[in-house]
Amino acid sequence: MRPNPGADTRLLINRNHSNETLICLPGLTEIKSFWYQEETAKKVLKQFRGRALLSDEVGLGKTIEALIILSEYLRRGMVKTALILTPTPLVSQWQTEMASKFNLKVPSTDSPEFKSGDNDFWEQKIVVASINQAKSKKNWDLITTREYDMVIVDEAHHLKNKSTLNFKLVNALKKKFILLLTATPVENNLMELYNLITLLKPGQLETATSFRERFMTRGDPTDPRNREMLKHLLGEVMIRNTRALAGIHIPPRFATTIRIAPTKDETAFYDRLQVLLHLLNDQQKGRVKLMIKNLLAQAGSSPKAVEATLDRMLDSRSWLPEIEKEIKAVRDLCRTTADTPKNMALLKLIKANSEKLIVFVKYTATLDHLADFLERNDVSFVLFHGGMTNDKKDAAIEAFKDNIQVLVTTEIGGEGRNIQFCSRMVNYDLPWNPMLNWVQS
Repeated sequence: MRPNPGADTRLLINRNHSNETLICLPGLTEIKSFWYQEETAKKVLKQFRGRALLSDEVGLGKTIEALIILSEYLRRGMVKTALILTPTPLVSQWQTEMASKFNLKVPSTDSPEFKSGDNDFWEQKIVVASINQAKSKKNWDLITTREYDMVIVDEAHHLKNKSTLNFKLVNALKKKFILLLTATPVENNLMELYNLITLLKPGQLETATSFRERFMTRGDPTDPRNREMLKHLLGEVMIRNTRALAGIHIPPRFATTIRIAPTKDETAFYDRLQVLLHLLNDQQKGRVKLMIKNLLAQAGSSPKAVEATLDRMLDSRSWLPEIEKEIKAVRDLCRTTADTPKNMALLKLIKANSEKLIVFVKYTATLDHLADFLERNDVSFVLFHGGMTNDKKDAAIEAFKDNIQVLVTTEIGGEGRNIQFCSRMVNYDLPWNPMLNWVQS
């Protein structure tokens, strides 16, 4: 029997190169890895055996770390098949970076071969996929019945709830190695961290009940007990590089809160909205409670966001006459507050200089409201939101980079996109969840 040259080569590589040497680095193009990225890769190979939570601070290059690890395993012959799962807006960015910096030309769910509906797409050795496409009924079985040498999940905080399809999909995948990438492994509850670690290494943090008893403070689900023990256990599966550790000095950040007094019309709107909320609260129903919370958050964004919800409320159900009257009254007041002082303050910031500016909003109704306002004031802008196709999202980012001054985006614009060319940003409305810190995005 003739020997298999490919198998011999892989064996030779594995024997002659220890985990202290990264043999993939000479093949990197258009990029120079940082020392902490290389150390992270070595640690994942040597100590973590290819299963790790990469939780560096925003901007330190978790994508590069993951791709160094993938490339290293590929060069060593230890990985032949891989699935990279990302939020839909980041598919093209991963595909581009893999091709330009790591010479890995792979298909993605943005590629024509996927859009043609060919099921053979999922049989490719390496695939970059939108997690939304991967978890769909059409593709679920095609993916979960395959065996992958490596799975990489970007923005892995979307797996934090084990009852979601995101978590169930990744848990169901047959994989030898797995990398989870997120700068925010905990947002609301330490159980989110427990769920992520369980995906990587079941039993590392024992059972859910045991974890709650040993490491969670009653009354404050974000405050850990037995910190040193928890840190030790996490240190066996999790790496978090900080800017201070990496020695990366970024320009100082100047954060300013601009307080704006409401107009007479806005005050009337808020007062009438409060009357409506009290009436809704008297109904003491779970669904109504959620409506109240949403209306309060939307009122902090824009009257247009409130108006959109009130329209849906009127269309979706019958209300008591007294409540319906208040809904209509508040909706009418929404229409009297077009150019709010907040809009004018934003315009002043834009006109202050010609530097690029990102404006974050939460609601699409506010997005449309600002688009109309900026257009009327001759401001060059592009929109970025979840309802756009990936091609349009990519085009929006390119336009913003090349010749557009303002990018108005919902919170998905703060997730994973590389927009280092812009140094100014405005939170038009603040997220109610303080862990959703767009300033760091």
